[in-house]
Amino acid sequence: MRPIKLTISAFGPYASKTVIDFEKLGKSGLYLICGDTGAGKTTIFDAISYALFGEASGDIRETNTFRSKYALPETPTFVELEFTYNENGYIVKRSPEYMRKKSRGEGETKESASAELIMPDNRVVSRPKEVNKEIETLLGINKKQFSQIAMIAQGDFRKLLDADTKSRIEIFRRIFKTEPYFKLQNAIKDDAAEAYGVKEDIKKSIAQYIDSIKCDENDPLWLELNLAKSGQMLIKDVVNLIEDIIASDEEKQKSVVQKYREAEKCLNDIEADIKLYNTQENAKKAYESNTALITEKEKAIANLEKKYSEEEGKKGEREELSKQITTIENKLPDFEKLSDAEKELKAAAKSESEKNEAYELNKRQSEIALEGLGIKKSRLEELKNAGENIAKLNSDLEKLENKRNSIDELEDSIEELENYNKQLKKKQEAFDSAIKHSSGLSNEYIKINNMFLAEQAGILAEQLGDGEPCPVCGSTEHPRLAALSENAPTEEQVKQAKSTAENAEKAAYQLSSDAAALKTDVKNAENEVYKIGKSLFDGFSLDENTDKRIKALKEETAENIRKIKIALKSEDIKKKEKEALEKEIPALEKINKELEEKVSGLNTELAELRIFIKEKSGALEDMKKRLGFESMEKAEEKKKALENALARSNKALENAKNALDTANGELSKLTGEQKGIEKSLENAVELDINALSEQRDNAASQKDLLEADKTAVTSRITGNAENLKRIKEKSDELIQAETRYTWLNSLSNTVNGRVSGKEKIQLETYVQTTYFDRIIDRANLRLLSMTNGQYELKRRREAGKNQGQVGLDLDVLDHFNSSTRSVSSLSGGESFKASLALSLGLSDEIQCSAGGIHLDTMFIDEGFGSLDDESLQQALKVLVRMAGENRLVGIISHISDLKDKIDKQIVVRKQINEEGITSRAEIIC
Repeated sequence: MRPIKLTISAFGPYASKTVIDFEKLGKSGLYLICGDTGAGKTTIFDAISYALFGEASGDIRETNTFRSKYALPETPTFVELEFTYNENGYIVKRSPEYMRKKSRGEGETKESASAELIMPDNRVVSRPKEVNKEIETLLGINKKQFSQIAMIAQGDFRKLLDADTKSRIEIFRRIFKTEPYFKLQNAIKDDAAEAYGVKEDIKKSIAQYIDSIKCDENDPLWLELNLAKSGQMLIKDVVNLIEDIIASDEEKQKSVVQKYREAEKCLNDIEADIKLYNTQENAKKAYESNTALITEKEKAIANLEKKYSEEEGKKGEREELSKQITTIENKLPDFEKLSDAEKELKAAAKSESEKNEAYELNKRQSEIALEGLGIKKSRLEELKNAGENIAKLNSDLEKLENKRNSIDELEDSIEELENYNKQLKKKQEAFDSAIKHSSGLSNEYIKINNMFLAEQAGILAEQLGDGEPCPVCGSTEHPRLAALSENAPTEEQVKQAKSTAENAEKAAYQLSSDAAALKTDVKNAENEVYKIGKSLFDGFSLDENTDKRIKALKEETAENIRKIKIALKSEDIKKKEKEALEKEIPALEKINKELEEKVSGLNTELAELRIFIKEKSGALEDMKKRLGFESMEKAEEKKKALENALARSNKALENAKNALDTANGELSKLTGEQKGIEKSLENAVELDINALSEQRDNAASQKDLLEADKTAVTSRITGNAENLKRIKEKSDELIQAETRYTWLNSLSNTVNGRVSGKEKIQLETYVQTTYFDRIIDRANLRLLSMTNGQYELKRRREAGKNQGQVGLDLDVLDHFNSSTRSVSSLSGGESFKASLALSLGLSDEIQCSAGGIHLDTMFIDEGFGSLDDESLQQALKVLVRMAGENRLVGIISHISDLKDKIDKQIVVRKQINEEGITSRAEIIC
């Protein structure tokens, strides 16, 4: 990575825009950054680091403090770095988040952080995180590693030197691409952990199966089983033990089954005797019961015979009922005439009721219609002026809407004016930059052209031949020909410089023309704003309160429009109501007249119906007296009652006969059952039920105990056999799992540096030691030179107490006393030289390794003050020698001697001008 151009704006002490052109320093050698204290020397390093990684070079400055406190509100804060990497050009630009004063009004506004990276193919990467990712991928290192390798910030000299193995592992991982070894270590460690988990899971599974084994507590094997469950037995011994337990239970099972069958037979015999006893007792009770039933049944038959005789004696009553029924049946045809008369009278009464209801309904409707007609006429009188204000309200509404449109136009015009002002500002900035660029190119052209003219004698001399006359003096002899200087420009270069200068001048004047056109646009837009503003406000002007006044007027206009629309809606409703009443009232008058006529007609019809009903009711009463019943229904009701009485009498006779027959049949059945019971009791056996019950209870209890024993031993045999099968299966799996875990764990401990009694060097660290040894070899070439052969860096080969990861720790060998000690014991000056040598060695190894990282620039901030004169001379020689290898090394220092020893300088000075306090950077070569 080589910086080409650094642009700083409102950044730290640089209040205005400052450009540092590193191209002027060349591609190699030392250059010094010097100047006033606090002027901004370290800020140059901060700006480069911030442009690349979004952070300052050291750990003290925060990004939210980058905004220059001396900058004008309109001056933006940003850093832009143009650099090359692998001969490809890149431009990165960043702006931090900061607060600045508002350009209009009071208070502050926040500018958000931004980042942009322009790639060689003109692809643009935006957003800070994406730019950070792209830069780290491109350079192969992050900000922390960049600080340790290429930009040693103030106070950070010892960080790379004193870093422990863990820190160096992270640095070398990115630089030398050793992450695959790191991933391999973790993958093997994860596999070993997984294998351990599988092994332990199988062990737990076997332990669960062993814990599920059951054994009779009275069995001698029970104590051995407890040892197995506590994990004190080998699995093969546990398998043999379970097989013995199962064999023991199988013998117990045979004995228990035999005893259970004997107990079951004994219980069945006792229950058979109890059943016989119960059968005999039930027969005795049935005999006694049947004897009593036979006696009761004989008495019941005597009563039933008496009842049947009584019902036979009611024959005359039944014949009288039949005669009465016949008489009613003969009168039934005359009741049809009575029924017709009643229906006719009923229809007339119904008609009278319906007409009366219609009369009352129409009478009430007529009264309601008359009342409603009066109300509507009164309302029409109230609305006689409705709709007269609609035209005026519409006119007022149109004026207010025009006013609202003018307010919207004013806001749009103000926004357009602001946009034109922003465009004009950008165009003016572009013009300023272009005119400076054009001026530089013009000066360059003049310089080249003057050089070209100065070399004309040399050009003519090159074209002269022996004997040819000189076009200037005419001589044919040329003893002292003019010679071209080494850097003489060609005519083509002069033309090219002129063309470039002219194009830049045209571009600048085009920007000027564009800015002039934009000024016209700004003026036109401003005129339009004032034109509309004066039509709305008295004494209109653009100031910080303009937005508030426009907003207030807009809200007032909107409220007035709303009120007029409400009034218009109310007037429209009244107008429509008036028009509806004017149509409705004549129709209501017609309906009311029709109702009055209908009421009169219904009253006449009601009077005629009432006379007809009175005459018909008298004739109907005479007919009812003659028939003896009021209606056919009454006659049929009487007939039905007589028929029911006759049917009951006949039914009573039939029931009496049936009851007598049934009782005789039941008596015959009871007599037959009694004879069967007597026969069954002839061979009865004498049994003691209490003794049998006691025997049955004892036998049942014995059977239950034996059944529980049988179930328990069978359950144990089944469960233990299944668990034994699982244990055997899991034992085979455990052997395989333990074998796999053993070699995986050994491999994991080896590659992760965990072998007991050995140095804790990981596989990745072991690979990195190769790079580290080469870095140390390269660093020692410089350190021995800077220390007159006293100090030499050495990688520590042994770890103290084998604790923590080792392999990349560093010691220093003192050749003056042949002692080896930690680098932390070095003094300030010694540590600076060691740090510098180590940084240079690391940079060299990076350039030569296959990692693809190219850092053609190194930055060193202070540290030289800790060196004596001799050490300073030695350090500079090393840096000069290294810089001569196509590398540019920048140094920040206050040491005055360095100003005389280093020709290339960036001088930083504080200045006070009309803009305030600012810093300026000037390159002196």
